[in-house]
Amino acid sequence: MVREAAVEKAKRRAQEKLGEKLSLPENAGSGSIANGALVLASDESRTVTGSKLVMDCGYMAH
Repeated sequence: MVREAAVEKAKRRAQEKLGEKLSLPENAGSGSIANGALVLASDESRTVTGSKLVMDCGYMAH
């Protein structure tokens, strides 16, 4: 029980530290990642070449 509490505390602290570095208020969920993949797989991206789709809530901007 003590170990689980320590792990949860460490997770919360890591999330808070990461949140300080993000430009957007929350982490992208799996739905956001899936939507990005769908865009790249669709005909709408037929003219996209040599690009990276970075979905990191602004982390790379820092």
